[in-house]
Amino acid sequence: MVRFDTIFRVAYADTDQMGVMYHGAYARYLEVARVDCLRSLGIQYKEVEKMGIFLPVLEMNIKFLQPIFYDDLVRIEVSINTLPRRSFCFDYQLFKDDVLVSTAKVILVCVSKETKKSMVAPDFLLEALNPYFE
Repeated sequence: MVRFDTIFRVAYADTDQMGVMYHGAYARYLEVARVDCLRSLGIQYKEVEKMGIFLPVLEMNIKFLQPIFYDDLVRIEVSINTLPRRSFCFDYQLFKDDVLVSTAKVILVCVSKETKKSMVAPDFLLEALNPYFE
């Protein structure tokens, strides 16, 4: 299993009139955490795309347990619990003051830039992840 933590502070622009983090802003923060997680494994989106592979979001589910407000410091735990085949599943837990405030799941699918069709996860991705699943 891969596990990675990142921290962010909620920007004013990401809140609604009540000062609560807008639901649409979650996707961006989840992406930042996901990209940082992959980068920590030596996988960079830019390089993956140069190799002719896209990783679009196939599915996103978010459960809002408690509100997050402007200027709150939030810790996101990202985990990859299974090796990808054609898709990557990222699980998230968001914490504010060590209290679970949200959970999320995002599934990315490997897509060939050339054919625009799903493909098996390339070897270099599996090689970066394999040590965490042995």
